[in-house]
Amino acid sequence: MSQMNDQVNIRLIAIENYSHDKAEKLKELQTQVETLQEFNKNAEKVLSRLDTSLEELEKLQSKVLKNTNDIYALKLWKNEVIARLDQGIENRTKAFERIELLEKQVSMLKNLLDQYFTLEINQIKESHAKRK
Repeated sequence: MSQMNDQVNIRLIAIENYSHDKAEKLKELQTQVETLQEFNKNAEKVLSRLDTSLEELEKLQSKVLKNTNDIYALKLWKNEVIARLDQGIENRTKAFERIELLEKQVSMLKNLLDQYFTLEINQIKESHAKRK
C-alpha cells in the first residue's frame, strides 16, 4: 500500500507540476495578449494619425494645384502685359522718330523761310537803293 501511496503522491506531484507549468504558460500567454492589445491600441492611434496626415496632405495637394494654376495664369498675364509694354515702347519709339523728323522738317522750313525773307529784304534794299 505504501507503494501505491507513493505512486499516487508522485502522480499528484506530477499533476501539480503540470498544473503549475500550465498556469505559468497561461500567465505568459495572458501577458502576451495584453502586450498585443496595447500594441493594437498604439497601432490604431498611429493609423488614425496617418489618416489625418493623409487628409492634410490631400488638402495641401489641392492648394498646390490651385497655386500652380494661379502661377500659370499669372505667367500668361505677365506675358500679355510684356507684349503690350513692348508694343507701347515700339509705338513711342515710332512717335519719337516722327517727332525728330518733324523737327528736322520744321528746321528746314525755318531755314528756307529765313533765306526767302533775307532774299526779299535784299531785293527790297536793292530796289530802294536804285530809286535813290
